[in-house]
Amino acid sequence: MAHRRWELAHVYPRHHPGHAHRALRPVDAALRPPGAHGHPAGGDPRGRARGQAAGPGQGHPRGPPRQRAAQGRHVDGRHRRQAAGVRPARRARPAHRARPAHRRRRRAGAQPGRRRRRPAQTGRSGGVTAVEVRGLGKTYGPVAAVTDLSFDVPPGEVTAFLGPNGAGKTTTMRMVLGLVAPDTGSATIGGVRYAALRRPASTVGAVLDSSGFHPDHTAGAHLRVYARMGGFPRRRTQEVMDLTGVTPFAGRPTRGLSTGMRQRLHLATALLGDPSVLLLDEPANGLDPEGNAWLRGFLRELAAQGRAVLVSSHVLSEVEQLADRVVVIREGRLAVAGPMTGLYAAPGVLIRTPGADGLSALLSGDGATVERTATDTLLVHGLPADRIAAEASSHGILLHEITPVRPTLEQAYLDLTGGPA
Repeated sequence: MAHRRWELAHVYPRHHPGHAHRALRPVDAALRPPGAHGHPAGGDPRGRARGQAAGPGQGHPRGPPRQRAAQGRHVDGRHRRQAAGVRPARRARPAHRARPAHRRRRRAGAQPGRRRRRPAQTGRSGGVTAVEVRGLGKTYGPVAAVTDLSFDVPPGEVTAFLGPNGAGKTTTMRMVLGLVAPDTGSATIGGVRYAALRRPASTVGAVLDSSGFHPDHTAGAHLRVYARMGGFPRRRTQEVMDLTGVTPFAGRPTRGLSTGMRQRLHLATALLGDPSVLLLDEPANGLDPEGNAWLRGFLRELAAQGRAVLVSSHVLSEVEQLADRVVVIREGRLAVAGPMTGLYAAPGVLIRTPGADGLSALLSGDGATVERTATDTLLVHGLPADRIAAEASSHGILLHEITPVRPTLEQAYLDLTGGPA
């Protein structure tokens, strides 16, 4: 409704003749000619006897605007309804008091209480490469941190990112996230650079280190701050706390959290936007055996939902149970990338026998690959243990030991990198 300006004016009311007191009147009334809009030329500017009800165009019967507003809001303790079909005009909001983005009116047809999901940029279905690294390179002065690095992280799988300390794993992840500018090549998420994503926090969740908490904030307050910054509904905070096991210590200041608790809180922060891609640098650091078992199952469940999960780790025994694919780099260069099963050598059979020479010739004639590892020890590939035992027995060759050998990720890793993880 239109607003009117008021000013103080001297009025001589009938009940106190000769004594002036001040009252409010509209500014525009002082500028109108006598008698305009039903006002008499003199006397009471309201133009009616005391107690007389105002008719249309006879001014305002109940005094100043604040008093009128209070009287107009309630009649006999009830809210007064608007006249049917009548709607007051809305006053324009000043530019400096523009409505915050999180309180703007929803789009027509949007369901209340639910965040409208945008079309996925990375997809959670087969046939879409979530993360693509092509020819990536980065140097720091004379040091080449990453050189001509290329690999893919597909959705629906857990990809392990392995390499010695200083091999360039963290630098690569930071380039994927746009935190470090590559000198050469590109890193994209669903074909889009991170900086060009419309809602990056709803596309990618990342854990790069165990710091970054305000020491006086509780775990729950930390998540609420990040949820508000990302424009996520408040209920999402409780959801991720329940998912990651943060709820039991949500009220504790972050300065008092253990390393494992901080890792869970980081993971909860990364999941606030329900992202389709997760980049996790050493997420198992500080977790106890029970926490590691929980993390394995949790990450595999996230991948089964169609997310792409890239995990760097030095705990090869955990990676062996977790990952579907592996990317190994050494001195910033790619050593191998592909399915985990392709990283291992074929299973073999370890044999100790005093007749190593004769058995080696016999098994080689049957198509096996025989490696002499010691004077009396053979490592045989291509024949099962029971077949080898039968051949040795039929030719009178004594066996002191026959053991099937399954290659380990650790041994394959050491063969590729020439050192420990």
